[in-house]
Amino acid sequence: MKKSPRFILPILSGIIIGLILVEIIIRTTIAVPMSEKFPLSKVRPDPDIGWTMVPSDIHYTYETLVKLNTLGFRGPEITERSANEYRILAVGDSHVYGQGLDYIELATTKLQHNLNERHSGCFFNIINMGVRAYSINNELAMLKKNGLQLSPNHVLWLH
Repeated sequence: MKKSPRFILPILSGIIIGLILVEIIIRTTIAVPMSEKFPLSKVRPDPDIGWTMVPSDIHYTYETLVKLNTLGFRGPEITERSANEYRILAVGDSHVYGQGLDYIELATTKLQHNLNERHSGCFFNIINMGVRAYSINNELAMLKKNGLQLSPNHVLWLH
């Protein structure tokens, strides 16, 4: 029976201790990964788009509760456009959707608030049509199928 070299155990111990130290350094300097609460967002297949989020779904993005409207997007229900409304569709992926953010923290919510604060006589309504993990192809198909029927004055494509 052949004996293993004596240096294998110290090398393996050194590697394990080194990895543990790297993990500790990363967690203290960069941060611990965010935890994900359940339920997560539900999706359903769509032959034209690929998939869509389930309308009126209630789920979490990390630890933030999200309520979708009846079209399956974040934000309030979308009503018929009023005479003094300037409607903007914000199309994009998880950055527009606001992964990990509360509704009040979304870029679309902040932009809408800022525009309405600066301009009187016109109501700016920014509809957040962001969907997690969408590619440009998904976004274009979703815009054609669901977005144009909302009669937007402007489309922001944020990808």
